[in-house]
Amino acid sequence: MKPIRLFFGIIKVPLDFFLTVAAFFVALKLRTLPDLFPSIQAPFDVTTLPNSSAFFYFTLKSAALLVVIFAVNQMYVMKIYRALSRELAKLLFVIFSWMMVIIAYYFVIRTFPFSRLVLIYATILTALFLSIYRIIIHYIRQALFRRGIGQYRVAIIGDGAFAKDFTKKIQKHLDYKFIGYILEKDQHDGEMKNILEHWKI
Repeated sequence: MKPIRLFFGIIKVPLDFFLTVAAFFVALKLRTLPDLFPSIQAPFDVTTLPNSSAFFYFTLKSAALLVVIFAVNQMYVMKIYRALSRELAKLLFVIFSWMMVIIAYYFVIRTFPFSRLVLIYATILTALFLSIYRIIIHYIRQALFRRGIGQYRVAIIGDGAFAKDFTKKIQKHLDYKFIGYILEKDQHDGEMKNILEHWKI
């Protein structure tokens, strides 16, 4: 595993956690603004505000739950390549599912610790924050790959129709660098070993 790939994979876990916590606190602040959306009346009642420590504890548990759900859905598996559009689509789906789990829990126990509007804001902000930083990471990685940083070097054994078709597929992805074909004659005269050593495959 390339160190740069490992870094971008691992950094998602703390970022997801802390940005989710931040989204809840921003959502709570927005709830205190009754005229945030002039066309929508959302009267503010100070009694709906949660206790500070209780709310903080709730956000920590909610953020931890989201990280666990992400892990279960293989959002942190570094060996799986996803196009940015597919990753964002899965991100939004998982975030929506996560919030449904929280709402279902409080529905079952027939109580709710604070304004439901805070949860709505928090869901939207979490999706926004996590999407933005994933987009930023995506383009940083693409820029690094274009400079040959973090790329996997690929040599294909044989140069038949299948090998050439496979070459076209991997060349569409910047995280792979195609270095050439290894022909059958190269495998017998020791040339293959020299190629592998030279390119550090």
